[in-house]
Amino acid sequence: MSNIATATFDSLVQDGYLVPARVFMPAPKYDFMESGIKSTIVDRYTSICLGKKALVLASTVGHAEAIAASFCAAGIAAAALLARHTHAERRKMLDHLETGELKVLVTVNVMLDECQPVFDAVIIANPTNSVSKFRKQMVSAMHPRWPEGMQRFSADQRRAAIAASDKPDCMIIEIGRASCRERVS
Repeated sequence: MSNIATATFDSLVQDGYLVPARVFMPAPKYDFMESGIKSTIVDRYTSICLGKKALVLASTVGHAEAIAASFCAAGIAAAALLARHTHAERRKMLDHLETGELKVLVTVNVMLDECQPVFDAVIIANPTNSVSKFRKQMVSAMHPRWPEGMQRFSADQRRAAIAASDKPDCMIIEIGRASCRERVS
């Protein structure tokens, strides 16, 4: 018998700690390494969540830079936030995201815990077999944006605050099939 309590995504949503997620799956025969991946990512963004603030999780630095360039070429303000950026550079990008000057931030394993409520969508473009990494990727967009002055002490109050917020749900868009998805609940 274990003394460790665990929570599922469903229970965290039900209790009002996370917003519900709408998950968009890739085509069944998607080839992650195909040459058109950058345009596929931009196409998925424009068809599902155009205008929303999105975090794109890329697989390499070069991949992140290419994806950001593809968004910019399509007229969508985007930037690649990478480990080599200083704290001040990261803060400037995050500020631009919060004000709407940027719509898309592309990164590779850079922790963004301080700004997760900003994102309306996460585009997962780096498939993984790690359940914990996949959960972390999903939850990147599931943090609520709390309206000013609303009580959040009970599950009912938290759910009411989420419903009244400008972020009643989030979008999770998979580009490459994450094979561990079946083990995540």
